Amino acid sequence: MLRMRTPRKAVLIGGCAIALISAMSQALPFELKSEVVRCEGCHGASGRADVMQNNGRIAGQNEAYLLYILREYRAGRLAGVNAAVMTYAVKQLSDDDLSALSRYYARLE
Repeated sequence: MLRMRTPRKAVLIGGCAIALISAMSQALPFELKSEVVRCEGCHGASGRADVMQNNGRIAGQNEAYLLYILREYRAGRLAGVNAAVMTYAVKQLSDDDLSALSRYYARLE
């Protein structure tokens, strides 16, 4: 029997996409707690990137930077491996929602 190898990164990204899609119905209207749970699916507990280190640590990042990057993802101006997942995750969030997420993660260690 021929075994096909699935690239690990593709499996991880696919898993994140499935988690985001399944959680999307729970995200409206915006509730910080439910959004944080969605973020943790890829960025790990408290945004520390302890689950999938390729997704980056968001805990403790500069609040202005986080807000900027979330707006860029929402506008579809970023490219890369995770850009489509991130764009989908934030496309329906308002500036106030993005600010709340940025403030939350910036205050974590």
